[in-house]
Amino acid sequence: MMTTVTTASRSWLLLIAATHCLATPRPNIVVLLADDLGIGDVGVFGNDTISTPNIDKLAKSGAMLTQHIAAAAVCTPSRAALLTGRYPVRSGMESHFKNKVFIILASSGGLPPNETTFAKILQQQGYATGFFGKWHLGLYCSSMGDPCHHPLNHGFDHFYGLPLTNLKDFGDSGDSVVTTYYPHCLHACYTLMAISASLSYLLLRRGRVVLASFVFTLFFVNPGLVVLFVKSIPTLDGVLMRNLDVVEQPLRLPGLTQRIVQEAEGFVRSAVADRKPFLLFVSFVHVHTALFTHPAFVGSSNHGRYGDNVEELDWGVGHILEVLEELGQTESSFVYFTSDNGGHIQEVGLDGQREGGYNGVYRGGKTMGGWEGGIRVPTVVSWPGRIPAGLRVDAATSQMDMLPTVLHLAGLEPPKDRTIDGTSLLPLLRNDTQSSPHELLFHYCGTNVHAVRYIPRDGSGVWKVHFHSSDESQCPYVCHCYGSYVLHHDPPLVFHLDTRSFREKSAVCEFRSAGPQGAGGGQGRSQGSRSVPRFAAAAAQLHQLPSGLPVVTAVLQLSTLFMQRRGTALCCDHSRSFQCLIRITGPTSYLGRSDIGGRRRTLADVGGIVLCFVFFEVLDFFDMTVIHISRLFHVFKHAGNRLDLLVSLVRFR
Repeated sequence: MMTTVTTASRSWLLLIAATHCLATPRPNIVVLLADDLGIGDVGVFGNDTISTPNIDKLAKSGAMLTQHIAAAAVCTPSRAALLTGRYPVRSGMESHFKNKVFIILASSGGLPPNETTFAKILQQQGYATGFFGKWHLGLYCSSMGDPCHHPLNHGFDHFYGLPLTNLKDFGDSGDSVVTTYYPHCLHACYTLMAISASLSYLLLRRGRVVLASFVFTLFFVNPGLVVLFVKSIPTLDGVLMRNLDVVEQPLRLPGLTQRIVQEAEGFVRSAVADRKPFLLFVSFVHVHTALFTHPAFVGSSNHGRYGDNVEELDWGVGHILEVLEELGQTESSFVYFTSDNGGHIQEVGLDGQREGGYNGVYRGGKTMGGWEGGIRVPTVVSWPGRIPAGLRVDAATSQMDMLPTVLHLAGLEPPKDRTIDGTSLLPLLRNDTQSSPHELLFHYCGTNVHAVRYIPRDGSGVWKVHFHSSDESQCPYVCHCYGSYVLHHDPPLVFHLDTRSFREKSAVCEFRSAGPQGAGGGQGRSQGSRSVPRFAAAAAQLHQLPSGLPVVTAVLQLSTLFMQRRGTALCCDHSRSFQCLIRITGPTSYLGRSDIGGRRRTLADVGGIVLCFVFFEVLDFFDMTVIHISRLFHVFKHAGNRLDLLVSLVRFR
């Protein structure tokens, strides 16, 4: 009798569990990714001059993440981290070289096929998956017949969009990504071609056929090939694909946002008709240059082409939300809106009009390593009935958290065969906690750690240490990550991001106050302590900052976690000037190698890297040659006599 009752009870419990599972179907996942949108460009984040009603409405219906961090300050590595939940250096999606993203469609390399994206996992669990818009994570492995990095090989059933990215060359302004880096490139090429043509003609007249052929080939044909390449970029790289088929080449920018949104709408309607949960990933091309605007949005803002682009982007977000509402999917859809990195503050058009974003009060921007303006991105999340409306999440979070969050929503576990750097955000989004799921967040520029966030569990706020930072004087268009392009901070800069006066404006270590003296009074500085115990003892002597915040115990923990111990030293001045300096030498890549196995992929194979290096170095040489020649002409023109000429030439040298 007892056995029968027990069996019946178990059957009843299983029936209840099954009914519960059927009653709570897996939610749809909608990812809306902007391109180069600054945190200060969105109304809900403080902008009152550009209209973004749809993004603002999404935030009011859900949560606004005020400290959501991209894993990189530039497109390609940031997007790789978002999809995989891992630092991009783990999969070889960071670069050692100047160029940190793909700018040539035929480049070999991309997101490795053995990486696991949340799209791939959801696809295996029966989700309909579609990617629409900018991909920028590579296309080919070794040949055009091997598109191993294509979205269809990373978990998406449908793809419609740009396998590369939007480039200045695609616009109608005449601007080019090449001439942005090398502004005198084409002028140098045209000058060489004109001179070589004239010289070759004179040599032919004198019967020097071989020499004329050599001069013509070297100084006319080669620069001509450079010009041909620059002028062919819109055709070679401006490709729009549907799955594996090319549907536009060259790309037509006007109306592109509308075409992308229309394709996404068709995908959603098809998935709903098939009664399947879906992952919709819309990667908008706005507001990356070249800026383009549908006629309906021209002049709609007070901020020129850029403002018009932001408002067209907001329209696209609103249309997707309207489709969800029309199909009755709003309540069952988890919607995540973010940007791949901060606004590009150095972006200026040929007419002098600013074409980059606004990062609010935060310093820096796109490509600037660890500065907040490049990595703190506008982010809102909505899931009506599950995420409290109007929630504000101030805790430090990362775009890498999306993979575990999405899998958590679908009732799945993250992969166990690799390190996942993200953590589920559901406890924060449900308002079950206000604490960050992270203790450390590393901010890379290329393969080097530029800065580190530390969120101690004692609730003392968010600390940030900068070892390197972009030298903004060396960033006319983009910032590079190594050598003379960066500033090396010895001692490193320490900031407390929750204290207004220390938000990457003045470092905590440089703050001076008339606070209480520590042990030792004003006896000077204790130099050269390399042992962790002495370091800890010295740090413990510091009481509190003048603002009442706890001492930077983060410094000690950070030094033991990721710095090279051989270079650590402490200098503390316990006089009336509060000063604590830590010397760090050479914090290098924390995650320097791929842990998946197989060949480590960079953004191009070795041959491609060599060719690109030679190509751009030649352009640089031509560029500098034109500059020096023009300067010499100026010297000869303005020299009044031989003495003036001699002095001018010495100064020129």
